[in-house]
Amino acid sequence: MKKRLNYNLKIAISTDGDEVCPHFGRAPQFTIITIENNELIEKKVVSNPGHTVGSIPNFINAQGATCMIAGGMGNRAIQFFNQYGIEHADDMSGLIFEMYYRKMTGRPLEFDKAVEKYKDYWKEEGS
Repeated sequence: MKKRLNYNLKIAISTDGDEVCPHFGRAPQFTIITIENNELIEKKVVSNPGHTVGSIPNFINAQGATCMIAGGMGNRAIQFFNQYGIEHADDMSGLIFEMYYRKMTGRPLEFDKAVEKYKDYWKEEGS
């Protein structure tokens, strides 16, 4: 029998309501979830403290997060998260984590809809 790994994580997700926000700096709030032994034990929603250089990575670090999930983020933000030792997932990784988050919270996956949301966002951003 294969041994199942037990995960203990504290994940910050840039959110807009119940959706992963495509750009973490513009997210109205962050959903912080705590997973212990593969079980969701806590979920809290905190307001975005404001988007100034380094403020959000500092805020996420103060929340005790070990991972940041967002649809996208700039290089400076990535550098700050690296400085704090916080793993970060964006673009396709963010999409995968969005599906994981939906599964954990009992919501339909709606993968095609999520892909279109990201495509539309990056089209508007000019990327």
